[in-house]
Amino acid sequence: MSTSYLWSVDQLYAIPEPMPLEYFVTTVVYTVTATDGTYSSTYKGRQNYTYIPEAQHIPYSQLTSNIVIAWVQVSLGADGVASIQNTLNGQIDYQANPPVSPAPVPSPWEGQLG
Repeated sequence: MSTSYLWSVDQLYAIPEPMPLEYFVTTVVYTVTATDGTYSSTYKGRQNYTYIPEAQHIPYSQLTSNIVIAWVQVSLGADGVASIQNTLNGQIDYQANPPVSPAPVPSPWEGQLG
């Protein structure tokens, strides 16, 4: 079964922009949840942004979850997104195929008469 990934925004931190009643997002706290239909795993992260006055900004009131998640994924880059997904896949694999732990056993010579 294939694994699906759900990205969500948990919290935005912002500073006031020079424009009245608008904000510039400085930090995005996000969660990525992976599930294969049986097992799931969660990754929590945060991405910081720097205010650059001359840059073009999307007004805060026009932001959507999809826009903010796209920012995070672009900031992480393809390698960063793949790293998160690989980590989650490893955690799911660990749940599906837990390692066998050693257990104490009697030595083969115990109980033998010598």
